[in-house]
Amino acid sequence: MIYKAPFKDGLTSAILKDLIDEHEERAGKQKKLFERYKGDVPINNRKVDKPAKVNNKLANDFFGDIIDTKVGYMGSDVTVELKEDRYEGKEREFKSHNQLIQDHQQIDQFDDKISRLIRWAAIAGFGVKILYYGYVGNLVYPLSVIVKPWEVIFVSNGAIDEPEYVMHYYTLQHVLGDNEVQERIHVEWYDREYVTFYVQEREGGPFFFDESIEPNPVKHYYDDIPAIAYPNNTFELGDGDKIVELIDAYDRSLSDVSSELEQLRLAYMYYKGVGDADLESFRQTGILPMNPEDEAGFITKKLDDSIIEHHLNRLERNILRFGKSVDFGDEAFGGNMPVIAFQIKVAGLEHKCKMTERSFKKALNKEYKLLTGAWEGLGYYASVPNPSDISFTFTRDIPFSLKEELETLANARGHLSDKTLYSLMSFIKDPEAEME
Repeated sequence: MIYKAPFKDGLTSAILKDLIDEHEERAGKQKKLFERYKGDVPINNRKVDKPAKVNNKLANDFFGDIIDTKVGYMGSDVTVELKEDRYEGKEREFKSHNQLIQDHQQIDQFDDKISRLIRWAAIAGFGVKILYYGYVGNLVYPLSVIVKPWEVIFVSNGAIDEPEYVMHYYTLQHVLGDNEVQERIHVEWYDREYVTFYVQEREGGPFFFDESIEPNPVKHYYDDIPAIAYPNNTFELGDGDKIVELIDAYDRSLSDVSSELEQLRLAYMYYKGVGDADLESFRQTGILPMNPEDEAGFITKKLDDSIIEHHLNRLERNILRFGKSVDFGDEAFGGNMPVIAFQIKVAGLEHKCKMTERSFKKALNKEYKLLTGAWEGLGYYASVPNPSDISFTFTRDIPFSLKEELETLANARGHLSDKTLYSLMSFIKDPEAEME
């Protein structure tokens, strides 16, 4: 979320409070989307006017499935590599720099964090990673932490990826005398050189320097603000922003049908000519004495299941269409599905992932620019990579037909170079190694 800067008279308690108040609406929306992802959906809170009426609440987790499908599809294999053509004749340097990058990925749990960032971005519109210096053994080392998107405000006159300040704020409980507990907001205010810490004097009160932290402000020792936004797309929209109403409509429709079917089992009984004594006997024995002229039966209601099924199918198709996702459990994905058919089927998902991939590569470029500066500043290494020599690859988790690809490989021999052929095969990870 972008807010205007700079502040002519410096940062004040009033400005901090105004920023939080202005951010409240966006933060509240992001929190609700996260709660929806965890399963707290409107249908679960539905109430009916008549307590005796059946009120089934069937939540269908399209929202979570769309998020998780994207994370699995584009976030299961993300690699950070050096561009080999930049290291011609520098094999020792290439090996050293490559080892540095691989070690960092393991130390900072890169695979886990990139998946979490994709998930946060898909839910809330963007994810946020903050770099800091911690200890690895006895050595100071640049590490990172992922924070909740609704706890971060980007202050800028431009874009979210070029902030002038970043504000990270969160609530902590303070235990006072007589076991009184107060919730106070803590603020970490980042500029290009320092982090300054503030805390509320009391719950709902003004902000002051946090005197429990020394020194304050503290130099963060990065070449730029070490808080990095990973946007889901240019507009910072989550994957479910446009389809929550459709999902809620599906939940209501399916819940209503289920309630109606169950209500029919409790159908009303009518009778004519049966006396009160006979009804009392019926309640006790289940047998209803009747004369030839008496009549009894059930009031039934017919449901047109074809209309209901059509309505639910249309809602599901629209959810997946506008959410740009697919159901990989669909029988259409079974068997040896032709590659072109698969590509058409996942075109919407692929387009959505491409937009996120572009945004993430830009954020990763910034992160590794900060990291290489940090590595150089620490002085542990003889040399460090140039950030422009680092590339990022997002490999899709796509099921493939080995038989079909082998046939393609055999048929194309003599028409394409071996390197090109091997690069087209999904089961060959390193074409050059395969050629050797």
